[in-house]
Amino acid sequence: MSKFIVCKTTGKSEQSYFLEMDNKLYFLFKQDYRVSNKEYYAKGVNVNDAVDFSKTHSEATRNTMERLRKALTRLENETGIAVWDKTVHMSYCSGHNTATKAQRIFRARLRALEVA
Repeated sequence: MSKFIVCKTTGKSEQSYFLEMDNKLYFLFKQDYRVSNKEYYAKGVNVNDAVDFSKTHSEATRNTMERLRKALTRLENETGIAVWDKTVHMSYCSGHNTATKAQRIFRARLRALEVA
C-alpha cells in the first residue's frame, strides 16, 4: 500500500498538504507558501521520507516535517487508518491490545458491517 504526502498550491501565498493513500486524498493542513517545501513535496514523497530530517537542510522544510508528523498521527487517531508502518505492524499482531480507542471503534464498526 503506497502512502504519499503531496503539496498543492491552493492560493496565492498558501500551500495545502494531503496524504494520498489508496487513491484517496486526506487533507492534513494549510500553511504559508515556501519554495523549498514546494520543491520537496510537489511530486509526492513517501510518508517515511516526508518526515525524515536527514533528507533536507531547509529550515522551512524541517518545520513542515514536524507539522506533518503531528498531523499524520492526529489523522491516524481520529480516523483509525494505519499511516505509520509501526501501526500497520501492530494492527496485525494478535493478542496485543495496543490499538488506540479510535482504531478499536473502527474495527468494531467493520465487524458489525461484515455480520450484517
